[in-house]
Order: sequence, then C-alpha cells, then structure tokens
Amino acid sequence: GMGREINRCVWNNMMDNPMTKDGGECRGPVKGVKVCEDCRMAKMEDIGSFHFTLCQKPWNCYLTGPKKWCEGPHRKWFEYRREMEEER
Repeated sequence: GMGREINRCVWNNMMDNPMTKDGGECRGPVKGVKVCEDCRMAKMEDIGSFHFTLCQKPWNCYLTGPKKWCEGPHRKWFEYRREMEEER
C-alpha cells in the first residue's frame, strides 16, 4: 500500500526533544540529519493530536514531564473534556 509521511509536530505530538542525547543528530528514521523541527515549540492551535507519554495522562492529575512543555496539552485536554460534558 501507499504510505504518507505526516508532520509529527502536528499529529501525535509527544512534546519530546527532537535531538539525540548528545545533541548531534535528530531522532527518527533518517540517520545523520542535523536540523529538525522541535515539536515542543509547536503552537497549540496548530496541533491536531497529542500523545501523552512524556507529559503523562492529564486525568491522572500529576505532572511528570517538564511543566513548560506539558501545561499546554494538559490544559487543552481539560478544555475538550469540559466541552464534551457540556454537550451531554
């Protein structure tokens, strides 16, 4: 079948560091890439979906990831949850 690469900062954004631990290369399937998009800098309104792994699940009410990066996705999740409850 046909596959299509999508922007990981828009779809399934994990708010993770795009660089390897030594900071020399981008993480991902292509080795040797030195410049990559930092998904932690994505605007909330540009993100289509989050992946709550590093930031953890917002409904657990604890924050294990860096607050600087995780606060926006958590806030958005609670906003969507409130909207869903109000529609019931």
